Amino acid sequence: MKLSIRGILLLGSVLLLPVVLILNFFVYQKSQEETYIQAIEKKVHAVEIAFNQDFELFQRQGAN
Repeated sequence: MKLSIRGILLLGSVLLLPVVLILNFFVYQKSQEETYIQAIEKKVHAVEIAFNQDFELFQRQGAN
């Protein structure tokens, strides 16, 4: 059975597509995950600072 150039290219692309998709899933998702985690941590930290300031204000008002 002799494969033409077109057949070889088609077979190669069909075999390589799942490999590329699997590598993309594991490599690309990790870098995106770190970026999202850092953004969420910044927002949580900002909310925590605002909460602490409000809490200290209410404590001072309650002491008077």
